[in-house]
Amino acid sequence: MYRPHHHHAGGALAATGAATGNQTFQILLLALLLLVGGVLLVRVSHLRRNG
Repeated sequence: MYRPHHHHAGGALAATGAATGNQTFQILLLALLLLVGGVLLVRVSHLRRNG
């Protein structure tokens, strides 16, 4: 069930990928999550270094 007030789309994307069973989509989603995680790690490390 779609809730417009729920801004985090990750859950909806994962549910869509699981429902369709599209392996390519799941791989793309995983790659996107890894990319976002890497960016966050870099930002956190920069903040700790500067702080």
